[in-house]
Amino acid sequence: MDSKLVTYHIGDVASSLGISPRTIRYYEELGLLNPSRTEGGFRVYSGHDLDVIKLVIRFRDLGMSLEQIKSLILHADGTPSADKLAELKGALLSRRKEFEDKVANLMHAIGQIDDVLGQLGRCERCGETLNEEACRRCSEERDGHLSPLLDRLI
Repeated sequence: MDSKLVTYHIGDVASSLGISPRTIRYYEELGLLNPSRTEGGFRVYSGHDLDVIKLVIRFRDLGMSLEQIKSLILHADGTPSADKLAELKGALLSRRKEFEDKVANLMHAIGQIDDVLGQLGRCERCGETLNEEACRRCSEERDGHLSPLLDRLI
C-alpha cells in the first residue's frame, strides 16, 4: 500500500485559502507552521499544515491576536492542556460578548433609522409644504416629538 502523503506548494495553499504567500511565511516565522522542504529548498505543506492555517484564519477572523492564537494552538506534546482549553473558552466567550454588544448597538441604530424613515414617510404623505409651522403642528399631534433627528432639523 502506497502511503505517499499529499503535499501542497505555498502558491496553491495561498490561493485555496484566500491569503497571500507572505502571510503563510509570516505564520511560519511566528512558529505556527513548520513546513517540509524539497531538496531544492521549496516549502511543501501537509494537510495538517493546512488545518493549522485554517484554524489561525478562523481565530483571527474572530478578532484574536496572533500571539493569543499561538499560545492556544501550540503545545509541547501536541495535545491541549485543560488550562489552554479553559483559556480558549474564555477568549471565545469574551469575543462572543463583544459581538453580542455590537449586534445590540447595531439593532438600536437600525431602530432609530426605521423611526426616522417612518416619519419621513408621514411627511411625504402629509400634503403640506414643508415649513416650520406645519411641521410643528404635526409634532404637537405626536406629543411634541417627531424623531430626535427630525426634531433637530426642524
